[in-house]
Amino acid sequence: MEELNHYRADEYLDTFPLLLDASFHAVENKRPLDWYHYYEYWAWIKWAHGEYPAALRYTDSMISLLTPLPNVEKEYAHSLVQKGILLQAMNLYGEALREFYAANSYAERYIDKCGSAEVYNSLGAVLFEQESFQEALYYYKKSTDAASSCDSLDFRGYFITIQNSLNSQGLCYERLKQLDSARILYTQGLEFINHFEHLFPSDTTFTISAKGVFYGNYGNTELLAGNTQKAENLLRKSIKLNERKGYIIQDAIYSRIKLGQSYLVSKQTALIPALIDTINTLLIQYPNAEAQQRLYELKVGYFSLMGDSAKAFLARERQLLIFDSLARLKKELPAINIPASFSYFSQKEELETLQEINKRNYLLLVFAVILLLFFGAIIYLVRKSLRTSKMHATELTDVNEELQARMDQLNHTMTDLESSQEENTRIMKVIAHDLRSPVSGVHGLSQIILAKDNLDKELKDEILMIQRITKDSLEFMEDLLTMHGTNNNEEKSNTDLLELIDYCVNFMQLRANEKKQQLKISGNHIFLPIYRERIWRVINNLISNAIKFSPAGAEINLGLSETDNYIRFEVRDKGIGIPEKMKSQIFSMTGDVKRSGTDGEKSFGLGLAISMQIMQAHGGRIWFQSEEGNGTSFYIEFAK
Repeated sequence: MEELNHYRADEYLDTFPLLLDASFHAVENKRPLDWYHYYEYWAWIKWAHGEYPAALRYTDSMISLLTPLPNVEKEYAHSLVQKGILLQAMNLYGEALREFYAANSYAERYIDKCGSAEVYNSLGAVLFEQESFQEALYYYKKSTDAASSCDSLDFRGYFITIQNSLNSQGLCYERLKQLDSARILYTQGLEFINHFEHLFPSDTTFTISAKGVFYGNYGNTELLAGNTQKAENLLRKSIKLNERKGYIIQDAIYSRIKLGQSYLVSKQTALIPALIDTINTLLIQYPNAEAQQRLYELKVGYFSLMGDSAKAFLARERQLLIFDSLARLKKELPAINIPASFSYFSQKEELETLQEINKRNYLLLVFAVILLLFFGAIIYLVRKSLRTSKMHATELTDVNEELQARMDQLNHTMTDLESSQEENTRIMKVIAHDLRSPVSGVHGLSQIILAKDNLDKELKDEILMIQRITKDSLEFMEDLLTMHGTNNNEEKSNTDLLELIDYCVNFMQLRANEKKQQLKISGNHIFLPIYRERIWRVINNLISNAIKFSPAGAEINLGLSETDNYIRFEVRDKGIGIPEKMKSQIFSMTGDVKRSGTDGEKSFGLGLAISMQIMQAHGGRIWFQSEEGNGTSFYIEFAK
């Protein structure tokens, strides 16, 4: 591979495939990573020939090959970035952003800071194409910072990335008309190359080409500043370095066009025709639509200066045709919003994770309920056996009478408990307290297992999932234990209620889809300091009940409104409604309010009681309006 990398350049492109196949053929007992590098070389070959779909297929093969393998985090992140770059080259910017987000998320989760440099550089390139130069600068600077943490002997991760980021920052400053800043970046880039190029003696073609690129861009900056003599000297240096086979001839073409613009400014018109002829010849050998467009722009300026308006008009017409063609190819680009796209991908990933956690939590709670029922049955049988024994043990009559008196007292106490909401809450806390110990044990055990070094990736992911599930369960039990409390351990956060409602809808969408129901949201963005997770639970309970007690195909409306005195959220359905006999007990934990949903869904009758307590803790209120058979509207309201 080290030998092959020396020939990974345009000047060897014709012979490289033969050399690659011969080298790969010589490897006995090929490992998966050997195949990975083989596919990567072929992806580069196809990319260099402009065969992007073929390069994309090789890249997909790289990703598929790496997916089941351990300890290949950097290779996997690189493959995702490479796929994003190819999609970007094919003008599929939305799909490219998905790959860049996946690479960034994966790099931040599994590999060091160095692994994100490639992603930031690619995001900067997309923003640069959008002409969002200030935003592009942000990502290019992040790329430079991330690459600085790489090993300085890493040619691609350190040397190539940093010099490319410095050059791109210079271009951004140039487009922003901050020419002094652009000069500083180009100077830093050239100094960086001169300082480190001796470490890579086998890659002189690249380092020389990189200098040529810097000279060309630096020359353009001086041209914009009106320093034509200095600009021409820099541009000639760039052309001399890159106008050779194996070097970046496309850059040399751009530098010649810039040189022509300098001749226009300095009125050296006699030098322009020969220059145009040379550029035309090069573009026949190395076609490039963007360079062709710039050449026509040079011709417009030249013919206009020479007073040949007919040729100037014809050149402008051809320039506009190429411009329109390029614009059609990049029609998706202006609509791309990177921050919004990343936020969407992040929320989608979080929602999928929450759905998985919810599924596992449900199974855990079902297991806990079964366990409690099992213990209850045992206690019942023991008590029944004791009673039977006492009835037939005449020698214990006195003791039995005393026990009976205590039983009467206990029954009286239980009657009081059933009528006391506070005592019912205390019982729930006791249950949560008793369940917390075994769940804490499982959580602690998962931490001990994760501390071991010999875990493979699949097992480690499963243990991490167990750890997350137990942590969420413990937090839920902590909520039960602190219910009716003052939330001393939790701080309110200023929350966008409409965004929170939308989040809940996304969370419950799958259940609604199963019944072909539509969830419709109306309202504006309203910010309010709340205990976010608790109010999330209230909103989730209300939406869940609306789905549960509405028929298939129904429409459920969610509305958020605001007045001078209050903020109100409404969930309105057209379901089966609430029977008159249940209305007085709907928010009670002791009342018999359990009933099945329209599709046979189970109900435990606790959700609304918990919601009532959460709203009281917020100083708000919850109520409903319902007519049996004609639907229900639930409201929660916060005072302003």
